Amino acid sequence: MLNLNLCISSIIFLSMLLNIIRPDFIQNIERYLGEREAFLLRKGQRSEYLFPNPRGEYGLYSASAQRELIREISLSSGIEFSLKTFRATGTDLFVTADLKNLVAISAQLRHSDYGTTQRYYADIQRGKVSRQLGDTWKKIEIPKMGN
Repeated sequence: MLNLNLCISSIIFLSMLLNIIRPDFIQNIERYLGEREAFLLRKGQRSEYLFPNPRGEYGLYSASAQRELIREISLSSGIEFSLKTFRATGTDLFVTADLKNLVAISAQLRHSDYGTTQRYYADIQRGKVSRQLGDTWKKIEIPKMGN
């Protein structure tokens, strides 16, 4: 079995070199790893998984367990989401930061055609523009017509 902390530390180090993980996130990741380790020690358990499932044998979350966890989070937060939501949000954040990222994001998303990513991103931008214009429209004072 691989040493998870060594693997995660190596991933963080390589990610820092390649600028994949934002530096301000690294402290949170390291804090999570410390809390995860302390939790497992208190329970007398070990797990090779980054997010061990405490409801089972501290193994991985099954697909149904993931869906149940998402449902619980959605109910308690009042925000509906799916794992695919994170894919869309991440794409939007990266491309909004720098449109030059679109080609790299397309490869990361494993789109076989770059046009798929362009169309998807264009749809996101259309939605944002509609909301921005809609908000602006609400602020415009319309002159009253004379009697």
